[in-house]
Amino acid sequence: ILLIIFLYLFKTEALHIVALLLNGFLLSGVGILINAVRYQSIKTASLKTMENLKIKNELELKNKIIAEHLEKVKKDEKIKEEMFSQIAHELNTPLTIFLGNFNKVSQDKIIMKKYKKNIESVSRNLVRIKANIEKIFSLLRVDFQNDTENKEELININEIFKELKDDYIEFLTKEHIKLMIDNAECSEKVIMRKLDLRIILENLLENSIKFSKPGTIIKIGCITKQNLAGMYIEDQGIGIDTELEKHIYEKFVQGEDITKIRGMGLGLYIVKRIIDKYNGEIEIQSELNKGTRVTFYIKSQ
Repeated sequence: ILLIIFLYLFKTEALHIVALLLNGFLLSGVGILINAVRYQSIKTASLKTMENLKIKNELELKNKIIAEHLEKVKKDEKIKEEMFSQIAHELNTPLTIFLGNFNKVSQDKIIMKKYKKNIESVSRNLVRIKANIEKIFSLLRVDFQNDTENKEELININEIFKELKDDYIEFLTKEHIKLMIDNAECSEKVIMRKLDLRIILENLLENSIKFSKPGTIIKIGCITKQNLAGMYIEDQGIGIDTELEKHIYEKFVQGEDITKIRGMGLGLYIVKRIIDKYNGEIEIQSELNKGTRVTFYIKSQ
């Protein structure tokens, strides 16, 4: 009763007091809520920081392991490269000496008359062995890709074509195949290792010779496509089967219809690897029993 009388007599003041009390409660509640939210944010940020730090440490550890592994792989590859290079050298050097001496012996008319077929057979197989060793050595150069002896240089394509023709003229004459240079005044130039370009052209030319018949013509020339310098070798050989074209750049691939023609099936694999190294392109146009044209493109200068 006294409380009712008090509120009635002092209702304005009472309402003001109630309002103050409610305001105090509200402010306290909001403050508590803000503090709770702030605490949760700090806690979340701390957890996130700890998580990020953990991830960073894990990444650093993984990067260190990868770096150590790569270093070990490089060392192993270097050892492997030196070992295989030495093997190729040890095989190639005595074989070259033996072939030279054998050729001198074969020039003796009396010996040739008596053992002509045997000498020719031995000579062909010696040349074949030497070519295979050189092809393996080329493959090793491509696979290891740290040949420090041969630097990239500006190469005149026309000059390379003339060198190639001069180097193969004797062999082509024996096979009764003619080599023609299209676009004899080709002025295109490329920047690459000269050895790499020679390996590409020699493999393509040897393939054309291998699959061409006597009396046919092989053409080499250059073309341009946008900012690329293109080189091609075109023959009138047996051509490539459509099914074989799908696997033509794989190791040791040869067509069933050419098994009598000896080879390792590494030529186009090596060619493709080198062209890929220079971000180039290669395309093959072929028709059975009519011939093949292989064109490759390298960025021009």
